[in-house]
Amino acid sequence: MINIAFSIFITALTICFFWDLIRDIVKDQERREHRHQQYEQFLQGMQHPHKSEECDLVDEQKELKNRLLIIRARLVEIRKYLGMNFHASLFLENLAEKFSISASYLSAQFSKYFGVSPIEYVIRLRMQQAVNLMHHHEMTISQIGQKVGYSDLYYFSKVFKKRLGMCPRSYRKT
Repeated sequence: MINIAFSIFITALTICFFWDLIRDIVKDQERREHRHQQYEQFLQGMQHPHKSEECDLVDEQKELKNRLLIIRARLVEIRKYLGMNFHASLFLENLAEKFSISASYLSAQFSKYFGVSPIEYVIRLRMQQAVNLMHHHEMTISQIGQKVGYSDLYYFSKVFKKRLGMCPRSYRKT
């Protein structure tokens, strides 16, 4: 009787052992399959890394580049307008309104792209033209001032002296 009970006990123990072994083998197989799936996904990710995120980033970069090109084109247009109208009475607010942008944004972006504010750009154009007129024409200082956009001779002389280091009459004599 003891031999039968012992035999049944050993058989049950063997069955449990094999059952645990089979369960461990099945779990290992499932883990391998899961790791294989993860590896396959990883490989696919390497071929197309975050395709939707990458496309979104590329789209954002294209949009930003397009906006910058539009801003740059508008600024070039503004600079061209200033070059053609430097002799007229120009105000930053009017210029901004004409080109449908805020005065502060216009000033900041113009300065960023061209290294000087729109007003400084106009003053430089006016002084450059005034010097040119002094060298090549027999106009009076007052006429030159009016021609380059200054209706007040005193103010023209003041700006000229500040920019070129001498008054217009002295400059003309040199």
